[in-house]
Amino acid sequence: MSSELIIKSLRTEPKQLDRFVEYYVRHWNNDAIYRDCMTSCLDSPSPLPQWYLLLNLNNEIIGGAGLITNDFISRMDLMPWLCALYIEEPYRGNNYGSLLIDHISHEAFRLGFDKLYLCTDHMGYYEKFGFEYIGDGFHPRGESSRIYCLELFSPLISLREFQPEDSSVMELAFQQQNWCKPAGQFLRYHEESKRGEIIFLTAYYNSEFAGYVLYRRKSFYPPFINEGIPEIGDLNVLKKFQRHGIGSALMAWTEKRAVNENHDTIGLCVGLISDYGNAQRLYVKRGYLPDGRGLSYNETFLTHGESTVADDDLVIAMTKRLIHSL
Repeated sequence: MSSELIIKSLRTEPKQLDRFVEYYVRHWNNDAIYRDCMTSCLDSPSPLPQWYLLLNLNNEIIGGAGLITNDFISRMDLMPWLCALYIEEPYRGNNYGSLLIDHISHEAFRLGFDKLYLCTDHMGYYEKFGFEYIGDGFHPRGESSRIYCLELFSPLISLREFQPEDSSVMELAFQQQNWCKPAGQFLRYHEESKRGEIIFLTAYYNSEFAGYVLYRRKSFYPPFINEGIPEIGDLNVLKKFQRHGIGSALMAWTEKRAVNENHDTIGLCVGLISDYGNAQRLYVKRGYLPDGRGLSYNETFLTHGESTVADDDLVIAMTKRLIHSL
C-alpha cells in the first residue's frame, strides 16, 4: 500500500464509530441498520462483520468497504461477502479500490476463509481482480444481482512467468529433495513459451521458489488435441511447501487463463501410482472428473486384459468445465 494511505478497521478504532456510521449511511442510506450492525460488532466474539475506511495522511476518507456474513442476498450458504465498496469521486482512477479489495481478501484469508463473495450489477470491474461470476442471487424485494467468487490464497504466495535466470535455483531446489529436474528442462520449457506453445508459470512462497506449472495450449493427449482442450501440465510443488495452497494458486491461474482464451473446458493427466496421491485429491477437490476414456500409457489407451508398467507414464485424463462471465 502507498505510504500515504492507511486502512483503518472499526474494530481497532472503536472511538471512530460515529465517523464510520456517518460515512456508510451517506453513501448507502439506512442509519438504523449500519449503526446497529457496527455497534454490535464491537463487542462480538464473532470475526464478522468487519468495516474499513481508506484514509490519506490528512485523515480524509478516500473510500470504504466491509466484510460481512451476507449481503441481503438469497445465497445464505456462501460467506463471507465483500460489500459496500465505494471510492470518493475525486480519488477515482488511482486504483484505490484494489487496495481495499486486496486488504479485505487478505483479512478473509487470515480469518480462515478460502473464498470471498460479492454481489453486484457491475460487469468488467471485479473480473480484473480474479473474481469469477458463479450465478445470480435474489434480494428481499425480488431484485437479482450477479454473484462473484474469488478464491483466496496466502499473501505470501506470488506467481510470475519463468525467467531463464530462475533455472539454476529451481534445479537446486529439486535436487535438495532428491527430484531430478535439470536446468535444461526448464530452459526447454522456456523455448516453448517463447514460441507461444505454453505459459511457464512459477510460484514463490515468501520470496522463495516453491513450484511451477505449465499451461499447454496444445496437449499431447489425443482427445484433448481433437477437442481443442488446453492442458495443465507438469504441476510440481516442493515438498516443504505442499499444503500451503500453492498448487491451488497455480491451477487457479491456469484455469482463468483458459477462460480468458475462450475455452470452456481445461484438462490434465495425472499419474496413478501413490506418488501422485496428493495431486489426485487436489484435482478432485477443484472439480476435475475423469474423461471416461480409462487409462493410457504414453498416450496409448489400455484395453481389457492388457498388462503395463506402473510408473509415471501410466495416467488417467481429467477435465473441468469452466465458468465464464456473461
